[in-house]
Formats: sequence, structure tokens, C-alpha cells
Amino acid sequence: AVFVGLNTRDLDKAAPRAKRHPDDEEAWHLYRRRLRRLHQQHTLLSTLQPGLLPASMGQEARASTLGELQDDVLLLKRCGNHSPFPAELRPVLRSMARERLKKAQRG
Repeated sequence: AVFVGLNTRDLDKAAPRAKRHPDDEEAWHLYRRRLRRLHQQHTLLSTLQPGLLPASMGQEARASTLGELQDDVLLLKRCGNHSPFPAELRPVLRSMARERLKKAQRG
């Protein structure tokens, strides 16, 4: 899809890929990077031509959420036997991270 010169095709492809593979750190990173790029373009166009784009396209909130999900993927990778987290907290952290990733995958 193209919105006033902003190509969202790459973003539209990255989102489902990240949701299909919630444990793939690179997929989430790619999605977040493409969302950030679109946000930067939106910000620049809004500065150059006020009123050209809608006031909010929601990229900042989505980028923040993606950052948290990317953190969850990393947390799952770091909650093994050699984790810096205390042993009694690891199951809780893993459970929370998995639940957030499942929720993101569903919605």
C-alpha cells in the first residue's frame, strides 16, 4: 500500500512475518525498523507540508510495543541455565514473556 508517497508494502510484509514467528528476534527487529522508518518519513513530511498527512498514524505506540516484544524474545533467550537472573525468577520471567508474545501473535 502507498500512502501519500509512503510505501508501506515492506511494513505490511514484516508484520505478519513477526507474528508468525514470535521467537524470531530478527523478524521483530525488521518489523520495528520498518515501522521506525515509516514514522521518520511521516514526521519529515508533516514538518515539510503540515496538514498533508493525518495527525497520527499510530507508529510511535506500535514501535514501542514492538520494542517490548523484542525485549521479550531476548529475555526468553537469556533465561536459561546461565542466566544473569536469579533462578527463582526465571520461570516467572519466561512465563510473562511467552504470554506477551502469544498475545501479540493473536492480535
